[in-house]
Amino acid sequence: ALFQTGDSEGAVKIAKQVVKENPKYATVWFNLGIYLASADATNNKDEAINAFETAIKYDTDATQKKQAQTYI
Repeated sequence: ALFQTGDSEGAVKIAKQVVKENPKYATVWFNLGIYLASADATNNKDEAINAFETAIKYDTDATQKKQAQTYI
């Protein structure tokens, strides 16, 4: 919801908290990559790529894996 209202930084902060508590939560890693790659956080390109790579590592959903790979 934060990201959708334009608060990319807030979305990044919450997503980082979630993956810290559950480091294998692929969907949140994917979302974190999206948030980091957003216009408000363009200086985080390497961190966004890392988030997408982590999402791919833990994701069991082939569709989301393929989608994450398009961002790398």
